[in-house]
Amino acid sequence: MPHGKPDWGVDWTPRTVRGLDDLGEHAVRLGSPHLFDRRGDVLVSTDFREGFGSFLGIASGLLASYGLVTGHSRQGPYSVRLTGGSTLNWYAEIGMGFSYPVLSRFGLEFTFSTHLQTSQWLAFIRWGDGTDVWEAVIEYDYVNKQLEYLGIDGLMHVFGIPVNTQTGTQPDSTMKMVVDLSLGHYVRVIFNSYEMTLLNIECNTWGAVAAPIIGITIRHVSVPGQNPIGYIDNVIVTQNEP
Repeated sequence: MPHGKPDWGVDWTPRTVRGLDDLGEHAVRLGSPHLFDRRGDVLVSTDFREGFGSFLGIASGLLASYGLVTGHSRQGPYSVRLTGGSTLNWYAEIGMGFSYPVLSRFGLEFTFSTHLQTSQWLAFIRWGDGTDVWEAVIEYDYVNKQLEYLGIDGLMHVFGIPVNTQTGTQPDSTMKMVVDLSLGHYVRVIFNSYEMTLLNIECNTWGAVAAPIIGITIRHVSVPGQNPIGYIDNVIVTQNEP
């Protein structure tokens, strides 16, 4: 091996290359999708190279659909196409469930594209302890170029600064939401270069469930009467967020 570090130490600097001590950076260089915001311990990290895996899809409305496609990815050969319906309920989504974890700060990240006829992108985290159910929802309202969260009152509330994305067929915008499952509070939202705090804002809660559950959903919603296509890639779910 012509370059590298010697067996007797870690501080030696080679003449023509630099060493790499950060294993997170090492993983990204080997192709990990976990490259945008590397905080948290990974539960799910996928660029769909293995297919749909544990994800399930739902399509609602005329000509709504979802599927695995090539040629519109953030990373690797595959992404997921979500075509919103032109009639009620105007959306296509994917989601998955998990075994109930030790409650901590939980993150959901994904990279997506927007179409001129996109209405919203939404990210959901739902969890229940067998007694109560909580739901955290962050919405990117593309029509009004704003971010909103679902409050304890069951209504959507605008927060942060106005945001805009470039339309196209490549997923090039990234959103990450972090929620404290133990407290039932939002923590923060990252949208491309903007990071906004939502500390101590309570999540919506209701009803009862028979057993502890947790799940995530990513939804693409169309403008009524249209069938826009949105693409998603690099879906990351984390726990133990700082």
